Amino acid sequence: INMLKIYLNKYPLNKEEMTLFLTLISIPNKIKNTDNEYKRVLEVRRIIDYIYKTKDILKEYRIKEQSQKS
Repeated sequence: INMLKIYLNKYPLNKEEMTLFLTLISIPNKIKNTDNEYKRVLEVRRIIDYIYKTKDILKEYRIKEQSQKS
């Protein structure tokens, strides 16, 4: 979130660009099906972590967007 804030301060995005960016980052990678169960579990864990981190970014943006409407 901090890196995104720094970037947006330097290179602001308009509403459509921000919506596109948030949409693209909210799509997780595909789970690669491997024969090694350990690697598969690690891959699923990484994707779950990614989803939670992305959720935090989306939540932060929604709060900011709602506060600007008020």
